[in-house]
Amino acid sequence: MRTQGPVALDDRSEPEPDVALNLVDRVLEVYRDPIADAAAPFGWHYATTERLGAQSHVAPLAAPAVRRLVSDFLP
Repeated sequence: MRTQGPVALDDRSEPEPDVALNLVDRVLEVYRDPIADAAAPFGWHYATTERLGAQSHVAPLAAPAVRRLVSDFLP
């Protein structure tokens, strides 16, 4: 698995990414909607997860018209 780290936007904003490439299974894993969960290891978990195969399309929430094939991101 290959993941991305947080991006520092300013002194107070460092959002975590919500995407990971699972290279073994050749899928893009999308994690959205974090919610508090006292039973989870870090106190929260994602309410929505998706596993998109190589022939699926994905688009950022901020620009839904910009669709790309998942295979474009896989080696």
